[in-house]
Amino acid sequence: MRYKLFMLDVGLLGALSELPVTSILEGNDIFMEFKGALTEQYVLQQLISDTPYAPYYYGTEKAVRFSTLKYMDQEWMVNIPLYAVCNL
Repeated sequence: MRYKLFMLDVGLLGALSELPVTSILEGNDIFMEFKGALTEQYVLQQLISDTPYAPYYYGTEKAVRFSTLKYMDQEWMVNIPLYAVCNL
């Protein structure tokens, strides 16, 4: 069994990881390492606060992905832009 731990806030995650604010603004190599963790934290916060869904990891044949890409309904996955997480 595997577990993921999340913070209460994206800002707290950034502060505890000692991620320099300039790395987010400049998009350097350090930010590339933390981008996935910050995005997961953001999506989790939005799901908990703005939707009726309870987040959990589960595998199925059709997946939903939240990313910076535009909306795409592919045969095997639906891509939803980050800004639309709260509109589920």
